[in-house]
Amino acid sequence: MTLNYNNANAPLFTNVSRTLSTAIARVSAATFDSDLIPNADNTFSVGQSLNRWKNAFFDKIAISTTTITNLFQIATATPIFTVTNSGNIGNKIAVGTTTITNLFQVATATPILTVTNAGNVGIGNSSPTGLLHVSSNALYVSSTTGFIGIGTTNPTVRLDIPTGNINLPGGDLFFRGVEGTDSIIKIGLDPNDNRWMLLSAYSGTRILLNNNSTVSINDLDDFSIYNIATTNTPLFRIIGAVGSNYAASTSVGFVGIGTAVPMGLLHIAASSSPNALVVASSGNVGVGNSSPTGLLHVSSSALYVSSTSGNVGIGTTAPNAMLHIRSNDIADAKNLLALNTNLGTSLLIIDSSGNLKSLAGQGGPWIYTYVNYSNSQTAYSFYNDPNTGINSTAADSLSFVTGGVNRIQIATSGNIGIGTSTPASALHIVGNYIQISTVSGANPAAADCDAASEAGRMVVRTDGTTSTTLWVCKGTSGWYGL
Repeated sequence: MTLNYNNANAPLFTNVSRTLSTAIARVSAATFDSDLIPNADNTFSVGQSLNRWKNAFFDKIAISTTTITNLFQIATATPIFTVTNSGNIGNKIAVGTTTITNLFQVATATPILTVTNAGNVGIGNSSPTGLLHVSSNALYVSSTTGFIGIGTTNPTVRLDIPTGNINLPGGDLFFRGVEGTDSIIKIGLDPNDNRWMLLSAYSGTRILLNNNSTVSINDLDDFSIYNIATTNTPLFRIIGAVGSNYAASTSVGFVGIGTAVPMGLLHIAASSSPNALVVASSGNVGVGNSSPTGLLHVSSSALYVSSTSGNVGIGTTAPNAMLHIRSNDIADAKNLLALNTNLGTSLLIIDSSGNLKSLAGQGGPWIYTYVNYSNSQTAYSFYNDPNTGINSTAADSLSFVTGGVNRIQIATSGNIGIGTSTPASALHIVGNYIQISTVSGANPAAADCDAASEAGRMVVRTDGTTSTTLWVCKGTSGWYGL
């Protein structure tokens, strides 16, 4: 330390100039009117670890540099930390750079930390455009919407991650409700029960996915997915509790799609069909039917498959045959059954009254079979001609009808009546005439009556040259003339 003393009024020999090479042990107070300089560079200290100065007041401070032009500066070969003297909007701080254009800037070869005049913060980015801008798009917080982007500087939702995966090696990810108290979604690991995904609402867990790939619902509430922009009816619901809307405890676990009140293990509802598909707890399937009583139950009785016999019913829920077709209204115009070709040509039709209509060959006439028949509508008739056909008025008998009149009757005895429905002989003809074959110019040929099988033949000779006009075959005996 150099100590100079000078009193201009004292004699010359009284001037003192000394250099003290020993430390000052104690000074109560000192005032200096020149520089306070150590005797050697980077050798001596001010204060000690257990004897520290309380306050220090300086105009400027420089550390590791001999040139100081700013309020505070730390430097080695290049500046490390700088506080400038000026700035229109306030003082500025630079660390690791001599060029400072922002409020706060830390840099080496590339920018490390930047705070712009607008208040944006950049890390690894000297020109941040968002509230927080890390690198080019590693992490971004929009200054207008507050949305956060990872891998994008244009986030369109609260958290926008357009590509890549989210890896949680030991932590949890929470999405909370409006109140911020109840977890809506939790993804992560819980050391107590190894949960890795938890979906919940304002109270209680709705769905829990465990790390052993199992899914469970661990409380008595429902799990529902809503489209809140359009309706309060859930798009998807799993019943977790029994209330006034549910019939019994068996409804727990019922799944509803498009309905808040599923009536079976699976219940799919549409706006035009509230019971589009229902799978009952019994395993029965209903289409347009909320309470199916058969393996398949479509509408009330449009199609039915019995769960006991396997019989199929159309128009009935009590089929008594492998295929049982029934019309609920005998007067309706619906056909019970229609078989068509691939060209649309009908081959077979059973109408609502049970009448059968079939096509007699390709392009042939329709053959009708009527259940309730008479001469005006025969049991078997033809297209557009119902009063011409065949009836059976009694067991083992047939009637041939034309124009609604019984023309030929085959009785149960085997007798045939023409013009009568009660034939008394093998052939009983009622009417004006019987017309048989004729010959002219000669008697009938002997070769036509020389066997027993030909007996009974009759022929009339019409030329009148002999008195014999009627010839009857007697079999091997030949013709006999009358």
